[in-house]
Amino acid sequence: MKSKEIISKKTALSIFLIALVSFFSCTVEDDTPEPIKTESFKVKAVAMIASEFPSTEGDVLEIFGEIKARVTVGDQADERTLWTRNTSNWEPVGSTEYVINSEGSEVVFTLTEEELNDGARIEYEAIMWDKDPDGNPDDYLGKHSTSSRAIIYTELPNNETRGSLVLKEFNGITLVVRITVEHIRD
Repeated sequence: MKSKEIISKKTALSIFLIALVSFFSCTVEDDTPEPIKTESFKVKAVAMIASEFPSTEGDVLEIFGEIKARVTVGDQADERTLWTRNTSNWEPVGSTEYVINSEGSEVVFTLTEEELNDGARIEYEAIMWDKDPDGNPDDYLGKHSTSSRAIIYTELPNNETRGSLVLKEFNGITLVVRITVEHIRD
């Protein structure tokens, strides 16, 4: 009986040691932080076109103003200028597309997964005037903006989404500003 007792004690001791090692190996905490998952979005001012303007304006409008992009998370906003011109530095925009290729015409915003789930928004906005070279007051074409939840861009099948801002405050003139928002996929 002694040999059975010894084998039984050895077996019990072995089972206890295995259980003890398993317990401690499962409870060891890994202090390595999880990487923060982020998504990036490129907002670009693409082009402008005067889809409607009176013949008294000539072949082109003398456009100045500002195009901006902004990301808002709660009450915090990150705003960036995509295009800006003043009364002495206007651009000729007519019935053919004026392509915006200036430095800074595209920006990249990066949001965390938490910010996306908390309702982060991507907004773009344009405010424009037509310069009056005759010394009369400049024509205010309007201010227009649009905003969407940023997470929507992660769910669309295409990386790039096109949008337009239509400015037509001044009677007889319609200016269209084309914008793209691209979800930059890894």
